[in-house]
Formats: sequence, structure tokens, C-alpha cells
Amino acid sequence: YPPAPTMQPRSRGAPVGGVPEDERMAAEEHRRFMVSLGVESGTAASSSEAGEEAPPKARFRPNKDLEMLRLVFQLVSILSILGLAPLGVIVLWTGESPLHAPIRVYDDTFGPTNSNILRLQPPYINRSRLESAGNMWRPLTFSADGWIGSMQEHVFDLWNWGVRNLFTGTLQMKFFALLVTAAIWIPVLACGAHLAIVFMAQSPDFIKAPYLRKLPESILILEQLLVAQERFGRKLSPKILEFAAHRNC
Repeated sequence: YPPAPTMQPRSRGAPVGGVPEDERMAAEEHRRFMVSLGVESGTAASSSEAGEEAPPKARFRPNKDLEMLRLVFQLVSILSILGLAPLGVIVLWTGESPLHAPIRVYDDTFGPTNSNILRLQPPYINRSRLESAGNMWRPLTFSADGWIGSMQEHVFDLWNWGVRNLFTGTLQMKFFALLVTAAIWIPVLACGAHLAIVFMAQSPDFIKAPYLRKLPESILILEQLLVAQERFGRKLSPKILEFAAHRNC
């Protein structure tokens, strides 16, 4: 019988599965960034239990609270930019100017702006208004007899119930309506923030490079600045280099 093949130990520095060095470094950078945001908090522990080297922790300035504020500012900025995409669709759909498009959306959804906002009237959703000729929502408003229109009717009723209690309800009903509103919108906003984090961590280099090169140092966290230096050749200020040396980076 031929001798059984022996397994040669693999060095830690060798590429895994033939993965190029630059891709391995990019994956390591992504894991480190996600760990810093708490998205992959258990990665280091699971790697240690498997006998592998844990991914290095993200590098921060001494004031970590300000670093978190920088991340929040980046998330809000990205979400705001992404929010311009629906505005562009509405401009193309209605033919309105970008300044008048939000007013057109409000008027077609809740009624005349003057009677609602200026007089502090509840912004009710009325199906007859949505189905009227010339309304921008008419093509998307289905008959209440079908299952899609029936679901829309439930959404309209929930909205009208909420605004009615917020504007004219008792104190207890106002509080209950706020709880329902929070239960609906907090998960939506959390999902949006998570998508923005994933976009920041997994975006390709042609997006990530100008983002990390051009933004001011006061907006980026230390980890992002050092990645910009290591991967994209950004020149850092002496103050940032001093922070990096202090962190033994």
C-alpha cells in the first residue's frame, strides 16, 4: 500500500485558499471596522476559540465618545444623500421643480398645505383625494376591493388614527400613539443605519478611496484615517500621527 499522505502545517502568514494578499487585507479591514461599530462583536471570540488569530481591534482617538459622534455624523450624512434619490424620482414623475416637489407631495397626500400646516390641522389621508384626477398617487392607489387596496386601507386607517390622537386625543392616547409610532419607525431607522454601516464597510475602492482621502480629518475616525494612509496613500497631520503612535498602531 502507498504511504498515507501527511498534512503539512500551514503558516499563519500564507494566503488562505489562494486569496491574494490585498483581498485578505481588505477583508481584515472590513472585520476590524465592523467590530468597532459593534456589528461583529463576537468575531474575535469565535476566532480565538477556533485557534485563529483574532482580528485587530479598531483604532480610536483617546476620546472615544467623539469618535462615535463622528461615525453618527457620517451615517446621517450618507442617509441624507441617499434620501435625495426619492426626490429625484418625484421630480421626474411629477415634472415639478426640486423646490416645489415636496409641497406637491404633501398637497397630493394630505391636502392643501395652507389648511393643514398653517392652521395646525391633522394631516389625514383621504382615499378619494388619492384617487382624484391629477393626483400623483392615483396610479399607485388600488381599489379597496382587492387585497393590495385592502392593505392600503389598513395603512390609511392606522395613519389617521395616529394623527387624530396626536392632535386631538387625550394625554394618555397621545402617549400611546407616540409609542406605536416609535415601535414602527425605530426599527426602520435602525435598518437604514445598519445598511449605511454595511455600505461604508463594504463599498468598493473607487467609492471608498475618495471618501477616505477627501473628507476632513475632523470627520473621520482614527481607524479610517490610518486605513486611508495605509491603502490609499493619504498624508496625515502630525497630530493624527501622534495619536497613531500613542496607540502603538
